[in-house]
Amino acid sequence: MIRMLQRWAGGVSRPAARALALVLAAILPLVGGCTLSNMPGFGDRTPAKPEYSGLAHHSVAIVVLADDSTLYEYPDIPLNVSQAVASALTVAVPGVKVTDPRALTKFERDNPYWETLPPSDLIRRLKVQRLMLIDLTHFSTHEPGNANVWMGVMVANVSIGEAESANPDNFVYRTNVSAQYPGDRSLGVLDSDEQTVRLALLQTFTHNLLARFVASSR
Repeated sequence: MIRMLQRWAGGVSRPAARALALVLAAILPLVGGCTLSNMPGFGDRTPAKPEYSGLAHHSVAIVVLADDSTLYEYPDIPLNVSQAVASALTVAVPGVKVTDPRALTKFERDNPYWETLPPSDLIRRLKVQRLMLIDLTHFSTHEPGNANVWMGVMVANVSIGEAESANPDNFVYRTNVSAQYPGDRSLGVLDSDEQTVRLALLQTFTHNLLARFVASSR
């Protein structure tokens, strides 16, 4: 598994590779849920069913939306999010086939009005069985109005569309996922930097999102 991730990381940017390392650290406990049952002391744990299990053995396109102000300040964050989530799903969800985020970026660039397309059209044009729409409603790395204090907040509405549903324009699953850094305090910190906050947000967000799709031991 680790070798597979190393090969994937070799084809992406350095920041994305760093993000992948953090994401791997976040998802290993979830992926490990499949193997912990074989370890002493864990055999009596019952797997908790995921909220949505329809990604396994299906092709998935991850589309990330963000408002203009977020894109102006963090133009690469949609790609960062889709790369982190794609790599995590590939490792943790059996048989899933995720569309290359860079191919989706090209599709969006070649189709400037893609956001106006209904989900059924996106599913058809992207040639996938599942559409994961991550709508970033908030992304920031600083406390509001204070560029000197680091406080990362990330919130998104996540929806899943299925190609074979009676009405592919109606999402079959919706959830809200959030992340914060630092996660154990209400105030920001002075001793940090943009990269640390971003990667920590990606790690926490991906971990929280993956928990909806992967069975865990309890």
